[in-house]
Amino acid sequence: MGEVTMSKGSFWALMFAFLGTTLLVGLLCGLLPNRDADCTIKVTEEPEEPRSTSSGPTTPPQLWEKIRLPTNLKPHHYDLFFRIDITNEEFSGTNTMLIECLQSIDIILIHSKLLVIDDNSITLAQNGGGGAPGVTRSWLYPENQYLVIELDGMLEAGTSYDLTIAFSGPLQEDLIGLYKSSYVNKDGDTKWLASTFFAPTDARKAFPCFDEPAHKAEFTVTIENEPGYFALANMPLDGDNETIADGWVRSRFQKSVPMSTYLLCFVVCDFISEEKETQGGVQFRVWARPEARNSVRYALEKGADIIDFFEDYFQIPFPLPKMDMIAIPDFTAGAMENWGLITYRETALLYTEGVSSPRNKQRVCTVVSHELAHQWFGNLVTLQWWDDTWLNEGFASYVEYLGVEEVEPDWGMGASILRMLQNFLGEATFKKGLNSYLTAFAYSNAVNGDLWFHLTQAADEDGKDIDVTAIMETWTLQMGFPVIDVTRSYGGNVEYSASQHRFLSNPDSEEQNTYPDLGYKWYVPLTHTSSANPNFQGDQIEWLNPDDEGYNKDIGEGSDSDWLLVNIREYGYHRVNYDANNWQLIAQQLEDDNTVRKRRVDCELNL
Repeated sequence: MGEVTMSKGSFWALMFAFLGTTLLVGLLCGLLPNRDADCTIKVTEEPEEPRSTSSGPTTPPQLWEKIRLPTNLKPHHYDLFFRIDITNEEFSGTNTMLIECLQSIDIILIHSKLLVIDDNSITLAQNGGGGAPGVTRSWLYPENQYLVIELDGMLEAGTSYDLTIAFSGPLQEDLIGLYKSSYVNKDGDTKWLASTFFAPTDARKAFPCFDEPAHKAEFTVTIENEPGYFALANMPLDGDNETIADGWVRSRFQKSVPMSTYLLCFVVCDFISEEKETQGGVQFRVWARPEARNSVRYALEKGADIIDFFEDYFQIPFPLPKMDMIAIPDFTAGAMENWGLITYRETALLYTEGVSSPRNKQRVCTVVSHELAHQWFGNLVTLQWWDDTWLNEGFASYVEYLGVEEVEPDWGMGASILRMLQNFLGEATFKKGLNSYLTAFAYSNAVNGDLWFHLTQAADEDGKDIDVTAIMETWTLQMGFPVIDVTRSYGGNVEYSASQHRFLSNPDSEEQNTYPDLGYKWYVPLTHTSSANPNFQGDQIEWLNPDDEGYNKDIGEGSDSDWLLVNIREYGYHRVNYDANNWQLIAQQLEDDNTVRKRRVDCELNL
């Protein structure tokens, strides 16, 4: 079967639908319950009053009854040791956390899931020497997957402490947390590996931690594994691997940059790799099971080129010294953007020339570009909480196509609300705002309003009176998109009036307005052209505002026989409905020329 082709108009229409789904899913992410609250721990005894959880209705909830961690403590560094026993399907380790007390408290809450914690291993010391409160007891609150550590005194604000905990857990084939995976080699033998998938809340299944995206910290990871395997992690090795007394292999990795727990990753396997160096000097490798060695070259070449492109586009160098991408045989998602060690489903990374389909080639390039975009937008700057997931995914879904167009220019892709945003700001202003945003929040956390602020600031510096926050709130705080009703004037100068209403596939469906102050009205950038003076650049933008009672635009010379087209090159995320006569003029144009065919057919079939 030959390669499937698609017009830009059709592709963008599909991408609009995809982004709408992305926005809805992203906004719901923060509201979803945890998938599994089970956990095992050696518990000393249940807490005594007044820490009982069976409080009356007027009693304020205890700290462990709240789904969010308290803000009294901030982690700065994790010193993690893992001994991963693939054969016996178990792992054990220790975690020494450097935590800063921001506000005095006599209790420590951290996340733990399906881990066995030895009470006697829990120690607390003041960093750098000095006294620290003692641990009186630890216990589990499974509803929120908390390990609760009670102290016999108060942690002092402004003081840092070292908290050490020993833990162990099962190495299960459940595809989340630290888990066991397998593949069958060419001889029919089952081969095993260990991998991680921590997003969004399963780092706690591998080690006790502050498992929320706002709690960024540095990580130093040491792994011991059986002979015949080797370990990979987010950062490069810190020196050579060491064979210890029992024949196992110990690998210590360099300290990471500050990052959220869900981006930590490590793999123990017997894979092979191909590698090259990017123009910026980043070591770039693609890993797969030995039999798939000939299928990694395409992702390697395109991935390295896309990193070079994003470094230039964002004007920020790739933040790590190496970038590994690895194809995991058993993987729950298409890919996961772990910083410096991206994990993929095999079909999203492996491509064999002459064997794989053109569609598979396109998928590999697109997914690789998406995950590499996240290394800046999502990893360098990370969402504050999961209700802003849509912004990370929406942005990566937009710039992935910029990366693809750079390395596969014949494919001609593009997408989304962010594409509209770039168009009305102008590319130079858009890129300036992104650079300002990424620089300001590097190795930290942000919310979507922070991006809008920096884009508005860039627009102001470039002499453009554009309030990005006000505009984008109408697109992100309410569902759907508008239909622009356009009515031509006839019998004189060509002008048109425009109004808007919410697009509904079923016009009789009942509307629900969660944000009544917005009223399903949008800030809509309008562009137009006509047969009297055709201009398909779309660079002259007028605004239809939410509170506009009537919008009229005089477009100058023309006659009643000239067609009018609004939303040039589909930069606007909306549909257009014309008066019947203008539809007829467009239809007549189609008999001789399909210049306006794509937009006309797309709108007419959906109105």
